[in-house]
Amino acid sequence: MEGPLDILLVEDNPGDARLIQELLNESDLELRELVNTERLDAALGQLESFKPHVVLLDLSLPDSQGVETIRRIRESARGLPIVVLTGLTDQSLALMGVQEGVQDYLMKGDLSPGLLSRAIHYAVDRNSAEQALRERKSEVDRLADNLAAKNRLFKIIGNLQSQFIREPDPFIMFDILLVDIIELTSSEFGFIGDVLQDEEGHDYVKCYAFSNIAWNDETRRFYEEHKSTGFVFRDLNNLFGHVITDHKPVIANDPEKDTRSKGIPPGHPRLTAFLGVPVYYGERLVGLIGLANRPGGYDEELLSYIQPVVDACGQIIVARWERDARIEAQQELSDTRKYLQDIIDSMPSVLVAVDCNGDVTQWNQGAETFSGIDAEMALGRSLEELLSFSPDQLLGIMGAVRAHRLESFKQISRREESEQHYYDVIVYPLSGPAEESVVRIDDVTERMRMELMMVQSEKMMSVGGLAAGMAHELNNPLGGILQGLQNIRRRLSTDLEKNEQVAGELGFDLRLAQSYMEKRGISDFMDGVIDSSKRAADIVSNMLVFSRKPSGEFHLVQINQLIDQAVDLAAMDYDLKKKHDFRDIDIVRDYDMELPLVPCIGPEIQQVLLNLLRNSAQVLSTKREQSRTITLRTYTEDGSACIEVTDDGPGMAQETCKRVFEPFFTTKPPGQGTGLGLSVSYFIVTQEHGGEMSVESAPGEGARFIIRLPLKAEGRSVS
Repeated sequence: MEGPLDILLVEDNPGDARLIQELLNESDLELRELVNTERLDAALGQLESFKPHVVLLDLSLPDSQGVETIRRIRESARGLPIVVLTGLTDQSLALMGVQEGVQDYLMKGDLSPGLLSRAIHYAVDRNSAEQALRERKSEVDRLADNLAAKNRLFKIIGNLQSQFIREPDPFIMFDILLVDIIELTSSEFGFIGDVLQDEEGHDYVKCYAFSNIAWNDETRRFYEEHKSTGFVFRDLNNLFGHVITDHKPVIANDPEKDTRSKGIPPGHPRLTAFLGVPVYYGERLVGLIGLANRPGGYDEELLSYIQPVVDACGQIIVARWERDARIEAQQELSDTRKYLQDIIDSMPSVLVAVDCNGDVTQWNQGAETFSGIDAEMALGRSLEELLSFSPDQLLGIMGAVRAHRLESFKQISRREESEQHYYDVIVYPLSGPAEESVVRIDDVTERMRMELMMVQSEKMMSVGGLAAGMAHELNNPLGGILQGLQNIRRRLSTDLEKNEQVAGELGFDLRLAQSYMEKRGISDFMDGVIDSSKRAADIVSNMLVFSRKPSGEFHLVQINQLIDQAVDLAAMDYDLKKKHDFRDIDIVRDYDMELPLVPCIGPEIQQVLLNLLRNSAQVLSTKREQSRTITLRTYTEDGSACIEVTDDGPGMAQETCKRVFEPFFTTKPPGQGTGLGLSVSYFIVTQEHGGEMSVESAPGEGARFIIRLPLKAEGRSVS
């Protein structure tokens, strides 16, 4: 204890008061001021303005007795040392005084200057030590509280970071964070959201965490509908909106009177306090935290306290945006790759990417179909091992790949299931240091067949033109022969008076001439010439009709007559007469004589019938020692006119029947057929006429070809 002392003496006995003052003066204490009061109330009044170093207190005062006196003094002067002076010898009272916090207890009868000095020194020094200890303990408690508070912050931040790593869903992550912040700040409810911009650059809030404060069915339904998609708020003319527009925190401890508040909806829980905290990442406003109804309100100290969590929230928001953008970019890249792969796989071409060594890096669906090897098995292997071309063909392809040059290989052949297929192969070098290439393989078998069909069609058109020209040239001499024979018979007839007159002038008897011609068979010869000429004229007429280029227009045709014309054409076919003797085949006609007129292109259907007759005649030529019959039948069925061409030849197996209408499929020896007749016939019936064409056959049971033509030409004009 240093310096002069100020002492408050509370003593109602004047003699005791003078004694104590004398003892103080005789002691070694340096006394600056001594204030004496006789009543406790007066002492308490003095303490309001007078701050003594120690209080000397008598426990027997007019207005207070015993321990209660100590308690009242300590309530008015906490931390002030007290020395009790009493004439009582009650040890229990002394013990109670110490328990109440007095520094010493002195008996008035035992007082001396030294004892009083020591007691005052001890009381002041002990009180200073206790005060220092209390301050130290308070500092330790404050540090402990700060440490606990920081630990709570670190725990919340750690949970947030671990949630971000484990849980990509922002709703779950921010829900957990909101619960932690509400508990940390002793708030009642709140929200956490991103600050975003729309296409027009206007700010808005999208909340991923929002306390459920729904107060009626409508708000409960609204909460349930949006809790998994986010709550979007575009109206910023309110308390939390000012956080965004002003770019600073909003503390409103009396929201009802705050001019920034625009009120709350009817039924909304009462808002007693609000804290809006902007969430920044650097200088960029990225989010918003809103808290409400903390007891006692919000202040800058609390705001400063939770700032580390707010900063961590900003980092997580931006990290989530970057992660979502990265995931979206990866998804777009994956979708683009899949889209390109789907495009590549949808192409009918074989597309294979290879590196400079010829090892496969890309293998599309067409390549899997072509080779029978899936992509997983093909990747990394040499293209040379995977393509089933001849060594010479592969040598050229791989040479172009390794040389990284553009090169094409036309009509490379490969046998597949007893058929020859043809492919075009092109090697495309790709730009870039890897010197990769793309090998494209296209099946051109059908294209080659179509080209051959076109050539064959051109040939047929040429032959048709030649036949038409020959028919026109033959018509003139045939007409002359018929006309001449008719005139000869007229000039020999006795029915004409002129003939009799001229014969009489010459002395010639026409009747004798007619008798001579009949006896010598000359008349029969003439009838034969006339019949042959007429038959030749019919053949020429049929040739003209067959060779005439179809107009593409449908006409109502008498099918039975059309079949007969096709039979006549087949009978005069040179190849059929020379090689297959068509005239020796029995033609059985089973016509429906009431068959209605059929809308069709007559020459095309005639060509179909001629193809069928020709094929039947060719297969029947193998039955030289047996009867050979072709049966032609017509009838109506299910709104169609039906034509059946049946032969009693060797028949066909089911495998052959399945392929008989395929282009270039033929069972004839090489050089004896193009394999196009039936495929062209099938095209004419099904595509040009909307009908059906089928075959029924079995080995040893002949073959029946059935043509069905609609009796109504839907969508066609019929003339």
